[in-house]
Amino acid sequence: MQTPAPTQSRRDFLQQIAVLAAMGAFPFPAFAGLGEAVTVKMRTPEAQRSLNPALTDANFWAGATITKHQNELYDEIRVKALDSGYLLMITGEGDQDFEADAVVRTVFDHQDKLPRHMDGAKALPRLRLGNDSYAGVPSNDRYFLADLGLFYGEYFQRSYKVQLPDGRSVIAFEKIRDEWIDASTLARYKQKRDQVIEKADLRSILGSVVEMTDAWGMFVVSPGTTRKSRVTCVAKIRFGDGTGMMAQLGSKMPGVLKAGLKSGFQASVAVAKGVSSGRYK
Repeated sequence: MQTPAPTQSRRDFLQQIAVLAAMGAFPFPAFAGLGEAVTVKMRTPEAQRSLNPALTDANFWAGATITKHQNELYDEIRVKALDSGYLLMITGEGDQDFEADAVVRTVFDHQDKLPRHMDGAKALPRLRLGNDSYAGVPSNDRYFLADLGLFYGEYFQRSYKVQLPDGRSVIAFEKIRDEWIDASTLARYKQKRDQVIEKADLRSILGSVVEMTDAWGMFVVSPGTTRKSRVTCVAKIRFGDGTGMMAQLGSKMPGVLKAGLKSGFQASVAVAKGVSSGRYK
């Protein structure tokens, strides 16, 4: 007797079971995975090589240092050594039921509020909101200035907002290179940078401003397990040759990088509360 073909609903159920089984084999939480068919386009070659595998390849985090946390806004942090520094991941549900849209708007539209909740964030003014022709998605350019203790770090940042078919969202970001934008736009960005520096009240001693060599990462907003939403951030910053000994040393110390990652996550949760309450429009 021939077995009847599965109905459409049965097919869907079997496919879901297969997906869950495959995700259960991953050495990192399934909520972080984008799925093998998803690729977020990045201009920075290393970001393109590392970010997508970090959220799709089951073996990518092999050898990483993994720390579990309880009673925190985040529940896991990972640190993986790369040839040119460290890649970090932090994930959590913020101990509150945030709507996914509020989390997306926090990361994409309201990063300029971070200095209100995070001592290390000095300024993140918006430079231009538009659409990136390379990635083919909405983009947001900002100037980023951070107080890193012995010096200040800076770079021009471009964020990309990607909506996935399954309802999850990705906000990727990377350092803007001069050749990506025309001369007049670059001049306007640098003028804004100079205005921010002038108003920032930087320390006169040990107050040098150092441009980051590398800065890129990705936020994934997905359904939570105990709360409505979970956010997973994978990121890398690095100060390379020519940026000074202290800057290079700091970006090679996992403890320093983890402290900044935790502080940024906590501040982002504070901003998300403002977005959810209507304080930040």
